[in-house]
Parts: sequence; C-alpha cells; structure tokens
Amino acid sequence: MIESILNLIKEDNLVSRSRKRELVHKRIYLYVILRKNGYTLKEIGELFQRSHATVIHGINNYKTFKKTGDSLFEADTVPYKALLEGYNIPEGFKRDIFE
Repeated sequence: MIESILNLIKEDNLVSRSRKRELVHKRIYLYVILRKNGYTLKEIGELFQRSHATVIHGINNYKTFKKTGDSLFEADTVPYKALLEGYNIPEGFKRDIFE
C-alpha cells in the first residue's frame, strides 16, 4: 500500500505548496490512511514535506468533512478510494461543483 501512496504523492505532486482544494483534499485523505496504518505524525509529515502540526490539522479537517458530508471532499477523493480501498466509482462519475 505504501508504494501506491508514494506513487500518488509523486504523480499528483502532493508535496507542492499548492493550496488548490483538490490537492488539499487528497493530501488530507492520505494523511488519514497512513495514520490508520500505523505511521507516526512525523513520518507522515516527512512524506509530504510538512510538519506534524500540519498533519494534525489535516486529520481534524478530515473529521469535519466526514461529519458535515462535504460533497467536494468526497468527489476529490473518489479515485484514491478506488485505488486504495477497492471503492467502486459510480458510473458516469465526474467532479462537478455545481451538482
């Protein structure tokens, strides 16, 4: 699994300082997956060239997104869920903020 995550980080340039919502959502999702798999906050931060405090903040945001049912967060993380968790992508899926 870690190899898949490392590939995603590299392919989508998740170590960049970009604050684009889609990239932020993907980073946060990966923080949570790595944390659930036993990685420390420091180790996760090092993978993304971030501090452990940033990882904590991201995990807290993840909890908020899940609690509120943020549809953009869900849409942005569907490809990662499909790859890492075997989630089935709905037919005709597209990321559209106006729907």
